[in-house]
Amino acid sequence: LLGAGLLLSDSPRGVVRFSVPMDALRFLLPNLWPEAEAAACRSNL
Repeated sequence: LLGAGLLLSDSPRGVVRFSVPMDALRFLLPNLWPEAEAAACRSNL
């Protein structure tokens, strides 16, 4: 999960926190963040 960017930590033994990369938002939570779709469309141009 750390490698996929779904969890973040400030150190190797630190507390982890949930994180969703902007490019994954449109797949994990469709229609919830239109900014994610717009950013994906801009990066495909």
